[in-house]
Amino acid sequence: MSSEEKDESGINKLSLSFAAIRPTYEAFTNNLTHLLGTLLTSKGIEFLAIEPRTKTVESFKAKIVRSNKQGKYESVESVTDLTGIRIIAYYQKDVDAICKLIERNFTVDRENSIDKNDALAPDKFGYVSIHYIVSHSKDRESLAENAAFCGLKAEIQIRTVLQHAWAALDRKLRYNNEEDIPRPVRRKLFRISALLEVADENFSEIDRIVGELRAKYASDIKTGNFDQEINLDSLEVFMREAESVRVLVQEARKYYEITGVDQKSYSDPAVLKSVSNLVMSVYVAGIKTVQQLNDVVVEFNKEAKETFLQLGKLEKGSSFTTAGIIRLALVCIVKKEISIQILRVLPFYGKLQGALWRLLHPEEKQDASELALSFDSLSIEAARLARFQGRLMEDLVPSARALSKKRPASPRKSGGSRKK
Repeated sequence: MSSEEKDESGINKLSLSFAAIRPTYEAFTNNLTHLLGTLLTSKGIEFLAIEPRTKTVESFKAKIVRSNKQGKYESVESVTDLTGIRIIAYYQKDVDAICKLIERNFTVDRENSIDKNDALAPDKFGYVSIHYIVSHSKDRESLAENAAFCGLKAEIQIRTVLQHAWAALDRKLRYNNEEDIPRPVRRKLFRISALLEVADENFSEIDRIVGELRAKYASDIKTGNFDQEINLDSLEVFMREAESVRVLVQEARKYYEITGVDQKSYSDPAVLKSVSNLVMSVYVAGIKTVQQLNDVVVEFNKEAKETFLQLGKLEKGSSFTTAGIIRLALVCIVKKEISIQILRVLPFYGKLQGALWRLLHPEEKQDASELALSFDSLSIEAARLARFQGRLMEDLVPSARALSKKRPASPRKSGGSRKK
C-alpha cells in the first residue's frame, strides 16, 4: 500500500470515528452553551449573542486533509474545535470579563489557545478575536450530567460586535493574509481595519464616560441635588433613586400595578414606549432639569391620594410603569394648556385617556377638531414629536441631549382648580 493510500485510509478511519461520536459532541455543545449563558447572566455580563456549532463530518474531513494539517491529527480527540462556541460582547471590558470568567470556570489548554495579549504586529493585516481551547474543570467533570464529556475539548471565541462584523466581512472577501489581497484594495482594507479598531476603543471610552455620568447622577440625586439636564440616563436614575418618586410609587401601588423602569428593562417595547413618552411630555412642558421634574412630583404627591381616588371612580384596572405614573403626575400639575397639549399629542392608552380628560378638563371637548389649539399647530407639533420619538426609539443612547429650550411651565398650585 502506497503512502498516499495509507493517508487516505487513515483519514477515512478518523472521519468514521468522528461520525460515530458526533452526537456526543452535539450534546457537549448544548451543555456548554447552557452553562456559559448561565455563568454570564449570573455575573451580570451583557452580551449580544452566543453562537454554538458542532463541526460536521464533511468539515472535519476537510480540516484533516489540508496540506498544512496532514499528520497533525492522530485521533478525533486531537482536533480541539469539534465543539465551537462564539460569544459576541458589546465592549472590550465585557470581553475582558468573559475571559476571566472562562479562566475561572474551565480548564484552559494554553498551548492551543490564542492568548489575549498576543496582538498582531502594527504593520500586519487583520483584526483578531480571542480563542480559548477548554474542557470542563475537574469539579464539573465529577457531576453526573457531565460524565459523557470527560476529556472533550471545545473552542470558545470571544469578540466584540465590531470584531464580529470584521470577521464576517473578512470571510466574505476570503483573504487569509496580506499577500492574498489585490494591491488596489489593500490600503482600503488596512484603513477599515484600523477604523474598526479605533471605533471599538472609542465605544469602550463612551461606555466608561456614561458609567461615570450615571454614577454621578445617582450620587447627586441620593443627596438631594437634582441640578442635572433631562436625558434618558438622568431620568432613569431619578426614577430609581429620588425620594419623591418612591413616595409617589408607594401611594400609586395602593390603586394600581406599577412596574419599575431601568436600563435592562428597555428591551421591553412597552417600557421603552413609556419612557419615550415621558421624555417627550417633559419636552412639551418645557421642563429642562431634573430639579424641575422633581418639583412637579413633589407638588403632585400633596394631592396624589385624592387624584387616584377620583380617577378610580372613572376608570379601573390600569397598570403603569414608573415613567407612566410620573407622566400622569405631570399632566395633573402643569398648566391647563400644557396638560391638554400633552394629552392630545401623547395620549394615554385605553379608557385611561378618557378618564383623565374628564377628571382634568371636563369643560373641554375631547374631539381634536374642537380643542383650543389649531389643527395646523397640532400637526406641526405632532410631526416634530414623531421625529423626536423616532430618534429615541432608534438611538436609545445614554448621552441624550437636553430636550428643550422652552421656559418651564410653572406648576399649578396644590388644591387649585383644574378648570382655570
